[in-house]
Formats: sequence, C-alpha cells, structure tokens
Amino acid sequence: MWPSEQLAQEGVQKLREALSKEKRARTEENIRWGKKTRELEGECQKLRISLSNAAASTPVRRQGNRRPPTIP
Repeated sequence: MWPSEQLAQEGVQKLREALSKEKRARTEENIRWGKKTRELEGECQKLRISLSNAAASTPVRRQGNRRPPTIP
C-alpha cells in the first residue's frame, strides 16, 4: 500500500469515527428533547384540567338586559 493510500485510509477512518460520535450525540440530544417535551406536555395537560375544573366550579354570571322579576 502506498503512503498516500495509507493516509487516505486513516483520514477515512477518522471521518467515520467523527461521524459516529456526532450521530451518537445527536441521538442523545433527541432523547433529552423528547423527554423534556413529554414533561411539558404532561404539565400542560394538568394545567388544562385544573383550568377546566376551576371554570366548572365558578358560577356563571349572566349579563345583559335581564329584567327583575315582576311582582303580581
């Protein structure tokens, strides 16, 4: 094998290793973001339920042109 071929092979090997490390780092980052997203979606769901429960327990006030009851 020629010295230039040896250098080329070493360069290819280094690039493959770098690519492998980058893929692993990207996968780990995607896992972290996925976990964070699920946590935030769960928190959002809890807040929606809490808001819905609060709205259901609050009496509804009617506004507008309601006349007072008439006394016969």
